[in-house]
Amino acid sequence: MVGFAVTGIGVVIDLYVFKLYPLYVIVVPAMVYMSVVSTVRWHYEESIRGFYEKAKPRSDKIRRINNQLIARLIQVLQKAKYPMTDCTFALYNSDYEGLAIKKRPRFYRGYYEVYPNQTPQNV
Repeated sequence: MVGFAVTGIGVVIDLYVFKLYPLYVIVVPAMVYMSVVSTVRWHYEESIRGFYEKAKPRSDKIRRINNQLIARLIQVLQKAKYPMTDCTFALYNSDYEGLAIKKRPRFYRGYYEVYPNQTPQNV
């Protein structure tokens, strides 16, 4: 929704202040682009959600493996005395152990930016 508002404001400024282009030259391609981006993002979110709902045992195994990898990453970062907040990465699900959320998903970014923050219990 924010993208539509920004596009509309840009069109109004362009048309009524600068009078460079007709309305359809800017608005139609922008609307098509934003609808395509929204549709693709929705498709990927649904396919990821569908995978986790259909394959619960496999998703539990993947979650367990990811928790082990995150714990190992925390150990390596602590051993190297590297700042944890500088090691950020993107995840679609934020329900793993030992992570802190740096940025939440937004309209065009459908993933969490996270960084490790806890001492690992066991690897």
